[in-house]
Order: sequence, then structure tokens, then C-alpha cells
Amino acid sequence: MPKDTTDHIQNNQKHRIRIKEKSKFYSPGTVNIQVLGSGARGTSSSIYLFSEQSRYLFNCGEGTQRLAHEHHTKLTRMEHIFLTQKTWDKTGGLPGLCLTLQEIGVPALKLHGPSGLEDIFDATKKFCVLRNMKVDTPECNDGDYWEDSVMRVNYVPLYKPKSDNINRKPALNEENNKKSSFIDDWNEKDVEKFNKIQVSVEETNKNDTSETSYNKELEYEDTTDYYGYEDKNRGFKKYNPNREQSSTSTYKSKKVSLCDDHVMAYICKLQPKPGTLDLEKCVDAGVRPGPLLGHLKNGIDVTLPDGTIVKADDVRGPSCPGPVFIFIDIPSEEYLPVLLNCERFKPYQSGAEKEEDVAKVVVHFTSEEIMATSSYKEWMDRFSPSTFHFLINERNSFTGYFASHRIQRQLHEIDKNVFPMLLEPHPFTENTDMALDISEIEAASPAKKFKVDIMPREHEIEDKYSSFPELGVRSCFHLRPPKGFDRYKEPYSHPDMVMEETYVNAPDLPPLIEEFKRKSSAIVTRTKAERNKEFPKVITFGTGSCIPNKTRNVSANLIQISNDNCAIFDCGEGTLGQLVRYFGRDGADDILRNLSFIYVSHLHADHHLGLINLLNRRRKITKNKVVLLAPNQINAWLSFYNRRIEEIASTYELFPCSDLLGWNVEEEKIEALLKRLGLEAIQTCFVKHCPHSYGISITMKNQMQSEKNPRDTVKITYSGDTIPCDELIEIGKDSDILIHEATMEDDLWKEARIKMHSTVSQAIDVGKKMRARYVILTHFSQRYAKIPLMEKNFENVAIAFDNMEVTLNDLPMMYLMYEPLKVMFADHYEQMEEKKDRRRDANKRKIQVNMPNGNEHNTKKRFSNDDQD
Repeated sequence: MPKDTTDHIQNNQKHRIRIKEKSKFYSPGTVNIQVLGSGARGTSSSIYLFSEQSRYLFNCGEGTQRLAHEHHTKLTRMEHIFLTQKTWDKTGGLPGLCLTLQEIGVPALKLHGPSGLEDIFDATKKFCVLRNMKVDTPECNDGDYWEDSVMRVNYVPLYKPKSDNINRKPALNEENNKKSSFIDDWNEKDVEKFNKIQVSVEETNKNDTSETSYNKELEYEDTTDYYGYEDKNRGFKKYNPNREQSSTSTYKSKKVSLCDDHVMAYICKLQPKPGTLDLEKCVDAGVRPGPLLGHLKNGIDVTLPDGTIVKADDVRGPSCPGPVFIFIDIPSEEYLPVLLNCERFKPYQSGAEKEEDVAKVVVHFTSEEIMATSSYKEWMDRFSPSTFHFLINERNSFTGYFASHRIQRQLHEIDKNVFPMLLEPHPFTENTDMALDISEIEAASPAKKFKVDIMPREHEIEDKYSSFPELGVRSCFHLRPPKGFDRYKEPYSHPDMVMEETYVNAPDLPPLIEEFKRKSSAIVTRTKAERNKEFPKVITFGTGSCIPNKTRNVSANLIQISNDNCAIFDCGEGTLGQLVRYFGRDGADDILRNLSFIYVSHLHADHHLGLINLLNRRRKITKNKVVLLAPNQINAWLSFYNRRIEEIASTYELFPCSDLLGWNVEEEKIEALLKRLGLEAIQTCFVKHCPHSYGISITMKNQMQSEKNPRDTVKITYSGDTIPCDELIEIGKDSDILIHEATMEDDLWKEARIKMHSTVSQAIDVGKKMRARYVILTHFSQRYAKIPLMEKNFENVAIAFDNMEVTLNDLPMMYLMYEPLKVMFADHYEQMEEKKDRRRDANKRKIQVNMPNGNEHNTKKRFSNDDQD
């Protein structure tokens, strides 16, 4: 989200430019290749290349930003990202990462890769607002290169044979220019406008005989300003989003670049390392001790006071040539003949003329399936046996989110049903290359207890392609100095050791946990098998707002309606990864197979950037389309992606949220929808956030009727993002479960109002007015990474955590968790209390200054009036 001020961004940018100017002539002494995203299912495929003065990223899939945050990856000097493909698995993390780079003061970013990258940013500019950072996409043609003081990068585009290129059809919920019989997402005016434009386009294309890579196509454009309300609210102006809900989207005819099927490989070579400065030669040349020696050492020619020019090469020893390393990504078998016939790689393979030209490392983003083909193995065999191969794909099993496993283990100690252990294989509990015996850790020195040096183990396997080591986050290859591959910096966090550490830091915790278990068992007792049969289940996969942190991902909720039917409410970046961590690979596929619909509440990035990954993974499991309930304006983004990046139109059917408003319902259409989704009722409403923001209420059969739950149906209401809203209260009347955002603590009600969010107490109050049986609070500001501040604990209120699973029988005892949670995360809770006290003290001082003019009173009155709108 845009910040209130950009002063800190501008200051950081100026500081970064000064550092860059100083270091542009320096040749780095240390350059490493490090794994950031291992390519395991549900995580990004990304390599972090860094030196003392510069940082680079190769590929940026979903979750890159979160991994960088968790593993303390320095981003302040990252100004170049190299992409092998335009597809979402390689670029899905760019919007979130760019917002972070902008915030920390990176002045400009260059994206290198296949043509068309600039179109992605143009399409995402509505939900990725980059006001203070310039993004440039230089042309990367065959034979071109880019270089700086660290390395030289040669572009190697690989084109799919033209016979396999097929123009894609636009994805505006159409197939063969006919509207879907089930989904009717355009009104009559839209259809009439489309038909007129389509006729015009067809006539124009008939007359356009030029042979170019462009075609005239229908473009769907969304002109909505999704962050304009913040600028208005900072001036304390009254703002009613409902007045701006009318569509501001347009359809237009323009020339667009069709998807050009090619990928980009990179042949990189470090700049030569300057030779050692020869002091005797410097003395002979008349150079006196001082800063001039430093310039000569760094390769900069100097001029002496008498006008003599001393060249750096004349007073230094011979330079050391830089190593070669290659990045390759082959998406399908159609590219293999092109790869085998490409001469650009030959000088760096076994037949290299100079030993220094033999590639030290080849990083493979290529999938396991393609790497298993004989053609790809033939290409790999052309490299020297000394070449090290990095495999960044699903061969690696762990996603790298250690913090998720750590906090889940802590919460699991409180309740094993609500917080089950994650089913993703953990590298230190499974039989993998990364696994270690506890005895090895205990035997290590204290300094290395959590960072043990692990070199690749020997494999007595006939197939050498199976012997490559499994990689994890921060697996490293040292290019300079040439130390080779090591795993010393890989993080270590064994689940069995987490609770030992927790109890040491919180000695009062065990009795509180025992007390919770005693009280909760008095409220509900059943076996695990009995609980598994309870539906619906609510699993909160993303409980943070705006950007992810290491313990709270952005918005995502899974509603398991029955054993073979489920829905996802919002799907922020990394939702697929959350599914994989929670259910394991096979379990996540089962969930996607049973997924009947995905609901997107509004088009802020933290609520829908995970959608394309979900659709792409689901298409590998089933050919059935999933219903997408979303604002109609999402068509602008999805149609662009389908047209110019990769086909996704066959994976979903759009049903606009506006068609489920109480006053805009077509009975026959709704009946067909309910039957398909396995629901009894469904309704949306406008909520007060950005334009085109919706809340939703769904009703399903009660499959766990009992004395405590006697109703025939269960009603679940989800707020999305909103300030307290009467329309949501109306559609959610008598809900069994209200899932409501609670972004801010109560003291920050002004900030919540500016950003159109709710405080904790406001969310609870909405539940009271709605007569909801239970309220689940979610979408917390990332300042509450562990636990939010609550003024009072209510018996029907639950605090959501990532990977939390609850049924109606669990919710009555959830309030009992708050006290043990406060002690478990005592350090975090005390810090928040201290910040709150400091804010209150600062506000008191402001009141004392402002009271003579009555400013505080008038401001409070103004907000109080707004709250009643």
C-alpha cells in the first residue's frame, strides 16, 4: 500500500546513488551464487547472486519477497533482475518484490528477459503502484549483452519452432466467440459494445496485410484507481466507496503484441580480478603514498601533480580471469532441438579452448520431466565433469519457510487439532540429502549448532543425473574466491528443538497450556476420527495484510464444505505454497481437484496475486473449470495474461460478484450456480474499501447437527477488507461464523479509517450487530506478526493464525487460547504494549499543545461523524 510520506524513500535513493557512484570502479573480491527459492512445489525458483556492492536476482516466482524477508536477504543494492520466462512461475513475485524495493529506496530497476516484460508491469499497475521507482525493460536480443563492474551477461534467446506457434484467443469468458451457457459476465451494453468493436477489428484486419508480430485485438481496460481513497482520507475527506462502484472499465481496439514463444538463457562471466598492486612499480612511477594508490589498486588511471599519467595496468600484476556460469530454462520438449543446435554454449563446454572458459556452474530452472529426456541429458553431457549443476525445480522437496514450521510446532503444543503439524516434508525430519542426525547437531560447536557445514554426499548410483544434491534455501556456490559448493549457511531448525527453546524462554507456559487443555476438554471432547468428519472446516492460510512476513502470509482462506467440496476465499501471493505446506503435495492436489469455486473480494494485490498459480496447478490435475467469483474488472488482468503470456482461459469460468447482489439476481442463473457449488444460498454486497470491493455470505448444509449445532444449515460470512459496513451486517444476519478483517489495534483507529480497514473492536462489534455465533479475526497488520493486541477477550472470538483449522465444535473454546498465546509470544506482546504506551504518551503531549485551539476535539468529532456513515 502507498505510504503516507515518501521522504524516507527519497533519502534512501540518494544514499544508494552515492554508494553506487563510489563502487562502480571497484572489482569485487567476493561473488557468490545462492539459492533463494529452491523450485520445490509451492515456492519460487530464484537464484540470488551477490557481491560486496551489488545484488542480482535470476527469476522471481511467487513467495520470493517472503523468502527474502525470512532469510535476511539484502535487497538494498538490487537493481537488476534477470528472467528466463514471462510465465507466472518465474515472474509472480515481481509485483510484491518491487513494492519492497521501492520502499527501501531502490531508485530504478531493470528487468532483463524475453520481450513483453514491460507489458506485465503495464497490466499490474492498478494493483502494484510504483510511484517512486522507475522500472525499465531493455531489449535483450541475440548477441547483445549487459555488463557492469561485477560481470558481463550475454543474452541467449531460444525460440520455439514457428510451426508450433499458435495465436491465442482472447480470454473474455468466451470460447469460439460464443458466450458461456453457464456464466454470463457481460450485460447487454457490454455485449453490444463488444460486437461493434469485434466487427471493426475484423474489418481492419482484413485490410491490414503487413507482416508484423502484431495483431489487432480487443483489449479490456480497467481504469479504476484502487488506491485513490487513501489520498482522499489523508485529508480527512468523507469518502463513500459505494458511490464509485459503477464500472470504469472499457473495451477498446488496439494493436497488441501476441505472445512470442521464446525463453532466455544467460551466459555470465565475472569481470577479471585485478592483479596485485606492485608498490615498487608505483614508487618508480612517482606515485606517493595516499589515495592515488587506492585508485590504482581499483584499476583507475591517475594523474600526478606534474601531469604524468600513470596507468593502473602498468603498476599491477596480471589480472585473474573471471569464471563462467550459465542459467538455462527449457519449458517443453519443443525447445530441445533448438537447445542442442545452439552454438552459443559450445565455447563453455568440454571443448573449450581455454580452461578458464569451462563453465563452473550451470543453473537449471528446467523441470524434472524435461531434464529426464535423453536430449537434455545429451546437452548436459557436453559440459566438463568439473562443471557443477544447480537444479532449481521440484526435485527439491522443501519450500524453505522454516518459520512456518517453527510457529506451527509451537501452536501445535497448545492444540493438536486446531494446529496440526504441517505435512510438507521437513528437511531435518525426513530422509533427504539435507537431513541431519540430532547427534551431529549436538556435537557441533555452539557457533555452528544451527549452521552445520554439509558438503554433498557421495551417491553410488548408476544414473549420475539422480546424484545431484538436493538444494535448500541458502545453498551456495562460491565463484570468487573459488571455494566451490557448500551448505554452511543453510538455516537449521529442528522441530524437536523448537519447544525446548520456547519453554526456556517462557517457563510459565506449561501450566497455562495444561489449564487450557483442561478447560477446553470440558467444552468439547471427541476423537480425531470423529473430528475429521466434521464439516464445514475453516482453514486460514493467510492472516496478514498488505505484504507477507515470515509467520503471516497475505489473505487466503479455505472453506471445506464437505469431504469432496471446498472453496477458497481470497488467494494472495503464495496461496499454493500454503496448501502444499499444510496438506503435502498429494493432499494439496486433492484439495485443488475438489475446489468448486475461488472467491476474490477485491483487486488489491494481497488478495488475488496467487490466483494464476492455483489455476495452473489445478489444470495439471483436472480438466474441469473452477468457478471464479470476482469483481468483473479482474477480466482486464486475466485476459491480458491469457493473450500475451500463457493460456489460462480454459481453467476458469468467471461469475461476477455484482450478479450476486441482492437487487441484481437472476433466479435461474443462481439456482444453477448453487447446484454446481454445492451450496444452499449465496449473496454478495458492496463493502467500504476500494472501488469494486465485496463481502460474501454462503449457506451450506449442516453435516454435524447436534444439540450444540441444531440448525439444518451453516452460514459463513466473509468481510474481505472494509470498515464497519451495514450492508455486510445485513447479508450476514445470524451467521454461524463471521470471518472479519481486524487490521489495526483499537488505538490506531485513525490509521484504520484512512486505509479503510477495521480495528479489532470494530470487527467484534460487527459480529454483535450481525448476531454471529462466532467471529474469526484475520487480516492483521504485519506489525502483529505473532499475536494482535486485544483490549478484552470475548468468548465467541477467535484469533486467526496461518494454518489454523477450526470447525463449529472448536470455536467455543478458542478464546481460552489467548492467555497461553500471550505468554508463548511474550517478547513480541511486550514490545507491542510498549509501542502502544509510547503512542499514548505522544498523543497526550499533542493534546496539551492543541487543546487551546480545540483541534483535538474537532478532529475527534469529525471522525465520529464519519463512523456513522
